[in-house]
Amino acid sequence: MKLNGMPFAFNTPPTWGCLRASVDGLPDAVVWRCIDEQAGSGRPQIDLAAAKCASTCTAAERDNVDKKAMSTVPPYATKDATTRYAERTESGKYLLTVNHTFAIDGQNWVLLIDAEASKAEHKPGVQKTVNDIWSQTP
Repeated sequence: MKLNGMPFAFNTPPTWGCLRASVDGLPDAVVWRCIDEQAGSGRPQIDLAAAKCASTCTAAERDNVDKKAMSTVPPYATKDATTRYAERTESGKYLLTVNHTFAIDGQNWVLLIDAEASKAEHKPGVQKTVNDIWSQTP
């Protein structure tokens, strides 16, 4: 997928599509929702929100994206200085959230990836797509 406004491209399973979206309180963010268009009810989805930072993305900027884009911010584990994530199951749904900072062409970004899979067979595709998105952001 090469989504308008996103500073990177990524791979999804072939049955997926993405629609532009918005987040109240983040008017300048690039926001997309990607879903498996052929999975029916309980289909897996991944929400992406990318916001530019004036310089190096601060903890406050990262927290602001989380608070504006999600109804509940999950307790994160830290992978490294640029990546924090939360992997959990709630109400029978697998949820994976990643907050990651990166720079491309001299511009700093904070990226929020919020993914869910209602059915066990969708979990591997969601994980693979989230990992591909993360790997495209240096």
